Amino acid sequence: MWVDPADDPRHSEGAGPEGESATLEDFLTGYRTTLRMKCEGLDPEQLARRSVPPSTMSLPGLLRHLAEVGRDWRGWISDGDPLPTLYGEPDGDFRGAVAEQAVVDAAYADPEREQAATDAAPAGHPDPGERLGKGQDRGARAAGAPDRGVRPSLRTRRSAARVRRRTGGPVTGAECHGGCSRSCAVARAASRRARTASTSRCAGSQAR
Repeated sequence: MWVDPADDPRHSEGAGPEGESATLEDFLTGYRTTLRMKCEGLDPEQLARRSVPPSTMSLPGLLRHLAEVGRDWRGWISDGDPLPTLYGEPDGDFRGAVAEQAVVDAAYADPEREQAATDAAPAGHPDPGERLGKGQDRGARAAGAPDRGVRPSLRTRRSAARVRRRTGGPVTGAECHGGCSRSCAVARAASRRARTASTSRCAGSQAR
């Protein structure tokens, strides 16, 4: 996909966003816009075409995945019970992305709705380091303990494992669909830490 820089909606003149939260929002907006631009001008059959069969990945599948992940993340920063999944079975976001106009229309509408709700949720919490929802209990249990960094949740680690099983390798930005959400970003960070720890152990073994 090539776009004339003068017509690219992701580019703007002047200074970039200030602050960690504004930078994150700008980063996510850029990736979300990129995916929608890749979908422009394609009919349902072209959109639903699998990238490399038998892979289930497709453009509307990615749109549906963004909606599902946004909803899942909102469940982790709230105090209530998690919301039900949008597409049912595991991998339903990709498997259900069939070449039907109604499915395509919903694939566009679902992430808009879920992302708007997710982006609005932390609006009253300007500190990105503040623990919200279920993270508060984990923070209270860790009070007084040495800081070892943020440990990804069980759900995040399972998501990272599913990505590794699909791709046969560690989680990367491309495999995680380009920073589709905060939880995917955490998964990538966890993968990097794991690879660093593994390298350090190998180096230590060789030194001995």
